Amino acid sequence: MYLPDNDDFYPPFSRNFFEASHASMGQDRENLGWVLYSNSYVPTGKIFECPVGAASFTLCKKFKGGSLSSQKTYTDDIFYYSSYGYNRFYVGGTSGARPMSTLKLSRAHHLSNRILLLETCTTGAGGAASYYDGRGWFRGENDLNEYLYFVSPLHNTGTVYPANPAGTLGTAWLDGHVTMEKSGLVKFSKDSGRWLDPARRYF
Repeated sequence: MYLPDNDDFYPPFSRNFFEASHASMGQDRENLGWVLYSNSYVPTGKIFECPVGAASFTLCKKFKGGSLSSQKTYTDDIFYYSSYGYNRFYVGGTSGARPMSTLKLSRAHHLSNRILLLETCTTGAGGAASYYDGRGWFRGENDLNEYLYFVSPLHNTGTVYPANPAGTLGTAWLDGHVTMEKSGLVKFSKDSGRWLDPARRYF
């Protein structure tokens, strides 16, 4: 629905896409989930919270007051709990200077082999495991062997922190299909541009 309504452009990674500088607060709180929910493309924020990951966000919920599944009133803060990270740099915008546009569908190639969303998680200040929350985007911006920051394989021996590379990673692709990728963090960190960059014509 979003693409036909927006001349086949993908959604921005956050509200801050439209601003000259991207405050980190907006990247995390007013992320893709917030963009789609606030523009009435999804009826509830609950779809952005993985049931497996949500079990680990308990302490974070206490700090921030609620969760996607318990909030009766949707505020910007609840999207901290988004468990699904957007392919921000290649599809939904970039960091630093204000980007000109998001990805346009006609410029995308190999849709069944290019990543749209991955399961994500982040931790408390300094990387400490004092609390966990979601992350509405993940970082992976170089073509060769870029480690995918904030990606968190939670299934089948997966752990929230530190990320277990052997865990199974829920993966949504640009053509709309979803797979569970065993050792997906390892797989996608090798030649990451192959998996992330839809403008790349060769596979």
